[in-house]
Amino acid sequence: MIFKRTFDQRFIHECLTQPHVWEMVRSDDTPNPKDFVPPMSDRCIWVRAGNSGLIMVIATSDTTYDIHLGLRRRVKGGCVKLLHKALIWFTEQYPDWEVLTTSVPSDNILAKGLALHFGFQIIGLDATTVVRDGKPLELTKLKLDRRT
Repeated sequence: MIFKRTFDQRFIHECLTQPHVWEMVRSDDTPNPKDFVPPMSDRCIWVRAGNSGLIMVIATSDTTYDIHLGLRRRVKGGCVKLLHKALIWFTEQYPDWEVLTTSVPSDNILAKGLALHFGFQIIGLDATTVVRDGKPLELTKLKLDRRT
């Protein structure tokens, strides 16, 4: 699998607006999928994972990164293998990293289990930042800290 930074907004849009991904990332203030424009900034690093989808990495500091996946459905059974390779790629590209964080909907057992499998630790719950269907969406916040 080849991992490569991408600026291809069409590919990013396609990956993030897949129904099974969009349902996990949408909130009440998210536009309609057809109107969604992926954020493009120096801090937002979009990584194409071959034809399997993409990884979004947001640099929150020089050594801390927030990481999220937008994989195609056909990858479902290969998530562990793909994420393992992606983490190796990430650590080679960003050798000074200290902390990786992520937030997943608390009812997304697959995503939470995947993060825990790779050593992320649950650091708390957040029900204040995302509203879906008029109700706060509880997010599980996770962290992988190589300093500890």
